[in-house]
Amino acid sequence: MVHVIAFVSRKGGAGKTTLTSHLAVEVERTGGGPVAIVDADPQTGLAGWWNIRAADVPAWLDTSKGLRHACDTARLAGFGAVLIDAPPSLSDIIAEVLALAELAVIPVRSSPNDLACAAERNRKSA
Repeated sequence: MVHVIAFVSRKGGAGKTTLTSHLAVEVERTGGGPVAIVDADPQTGLAGWWNIRAADVPAWLDTSKGLRHACDTARLAGFGAVLIDAPPSLSDIIAEVLALAELAVIPVRSSPNDLACAAERNRKSA
């Protein structure tokens, strides 16, 4: 069984990419892997991080055939976790990411703007 974990926030700069990369390495290091990562953010910060690394883990997950196909492929290949860095916006990709994820991590810094974004989203969901 592959655990799909999404890092989502409507606010840019909240730490999604940093958390995705650091937790992917830590899950791999502590035996929860193999781990695959997905950069669903058009800013491609996670891809940039992965491309300059010398290590070959965590693995990069090809999403050219779609996110669901990529997660199914990871499941069949025996990955223990797929971590997805989502874009900072409300978009169709967010709905797809959340539909695939069993856990959504919403990083929030203790600034008024970050807390307001989280509170606003909760009011709209209720």
